[in-house]
Amino acid sequence: MKIKIKDELKFSYILISPMVVLFILLGLIPIIYSIFISLLKWRINIPLPPKFIGLKNYFEAFNDIIFISSLFKTIYFVVIIVLGSIGLGLLFSILLNHKQIKAKMIFLAFSLIPWAIPRVSGGLMWKWIYDGNYGILNAILKQLNIIDSYKWWFMGSEWSALFLCAIVEIWRTSPFVGLMFYAGLQKIPEELYEAASIDGANNWQKFKFITIPQLNLIILAVSILVTTWALKTFDTVYVLTGGGPGYNTMITYMYVFHQAFKYLNIGYGSALAYIIVLIIIMTTTLYYKILIKNK
Repeated sequence: MKIKIKDELKFSYILISPMVVLFILLGLIPIIYSIFISLLKWRINIPLPPKFIGLKNYFEAFNDIIFISSLFKTIYFVVIIVLGSIGLGLLFSILLNHKQIKAKMIFLAFSLIPWAIPRVSGGLMWKWIYDGNYGILNAILKQLNIIDSYKWWFMGSEWSALFLCAIVEIWRTSPFVGLMFYAGLQKIPEELYEAASIDGANNWQKFKFITIPQLNLIILAVSILVTTWALKTFDTVYVLTGGGPGYNTMITYMYVFHQAFKYLNIGYGSALAYIIVLIIIMTTTLYYKILIKNK
């Protein structure tokens, strides 16, 4: 029996070994190497050898006015996306979970179209929607007499421009979030709501004391996913504004791109990328403490 167990263990190790090798070659080694690069002063466009400077790139980041500004803009951008995606996704799932809604699977399939559209294609579509000359947003608002003339939406304040970019991300992620919540709602026993009704609970009390606690783990998972996606958003903002006008919509991930691939400051760009990783880890820990540990 012991020999059989040992043989099974050896066989299981053989099965997972290709994946482990791939992870080491394509995941672990590049991560370690990029961390090492973040400790170097290395600009590819300057014919000088890389110089080890330790944590200087990280300290320099917090003296970089553009980087600090991009962090505040990213926080604003992420908060709008997370609140909007979770709020709309939850509303969508509750409406879809209603017994009177027919052909739910067809409705679900069509609702995921924004999620299925390639990000650059979706960004280009919304760029035309926001266009100051021919955009449908201007046309609709003018027909409703909300505006007097067509507007260039991204030429306003940096916060309004970022808000418009965030709307595109909410449009993309909220159907997926709604699908996650809908799956969670399907697993809540109907008896809980029936018992609450007998005790005299209204719809808000059912939602607060039954629905939300039952969806706690899904809310945690969705919050982490959407926050991570929002922090790493690049293509949407790049297609819509390119980070401009000026630095108005220069969120942190775009600033990393500029430093690493436009200015070829590889060491500094790597350090900025790992600062984002640290922010994601801290945010995930915060979500866990709020939603799980204090449950």
